[in-house]
Amino acid sequence: VNSRQASMADGTTPPSPSEPKRSRRPAGESVATSNTSSRKPGKGNGRRGERPQRGIQSAEMACRILKAIAGFDGEITLSALSAHLGMLPGNVHRYLASLQFEGFVKQERVSGEYDLGPAALALGTRAMRRLDTQEVAFQETRALSKEIDASVWLSVWTENIPVVVAVHDRGAIGPLTARLGTRVRATYSAQGRVFLAYREPALTEMMWKLEYDKEEPPRSEGHVLDPARFQKLLETIRQRGGLSRVRGDMTKGISAMASPVFDMWGNVIFVVTAVGHTHELNVGWGSKTAVELVKTTKRISEKLGFTGHPRQPQATA
Repeated sequence: VNSRQASMADGTTPPSPSEPKRSRRPAGESVATSNTSSRKPGKGNGRRGERPQRGIQSAEMACRILKAIAGFDGEITLSALSAHLGMLPGNVHRYLASLQFEGFVKQERVSGEYDLGPAALALGTRAMRRLDTQEVAFQETRALSKEIDASVWLSVWTENIPVVVAVHDRGAIGPLTARLGTRVRATYSAQGRVFLAYREPALTEMMWKLEYDKEEPPRSEGHVLDPARFQKLLETIRQRGGLSRVRGDMTKGISAMASPVFDMWGNVIFVVTAVGHTHELNVGWGSKTAVELVKTTKRISEKLGFTGHPRQPQATA
């Protein structure tokens, strides 16, 4: 039997030897292609923000919807989600129906609003368990030290005091050369003030009483601080997104600028501090030090699941 005249079981006619066989895929599902003839296999794959050589657009759109839901602080309506994505509500609803069926999205029965489902939460939890948070911060702060050509410290809050857990030195800075485990006074240092800015006022008051030295009182921009001015300073730090600095206030001739790293719940988990001689390290609010420091801490925070909503201190009754 001539294959060009024979009918297949589904009623179609087989392609001739000279015709390339066309692949079949479900209706409505398109494949993104790019000119990759000059690329070697595997080149460019896996990089964030770079489109893969071949990708399924419907899968990419589902991911966009999940990211959009995750970016909102709570449940969201279909109309608000559609407006945010710039899509028709009917198109968004079809994706939501599939995501809801798989457990990645849930819909409240009464309000009809959408939120992340149990499958999405389980996926995020497993990803966080596999993440070495300190290693992520270590690699980023090492790159920051090279970028700004200054010493960079990574600190955590433990036993009511900032403790240095990583040091990237770029030249000797005399009395402030830190080692692993170095403890820094919370009310006097740039990094300590960042931690306290996001802690309860009762803890701040306690630390003030513990550390206050009337012979060498805490200072900011050369001005002596009292408890009221210190609380105002912490409020200003929060308004700047957590950015704090000292310029010879703690040790004469030494400047430092610090910025917080937030975890997925909005808690300050690390503080990154750039340290150097005052005549060498520019800690102006618009300086390269400030810009690169904030970019670094924001990048680490995003890797740790932070969505942009820091946990604010609550006054105790």
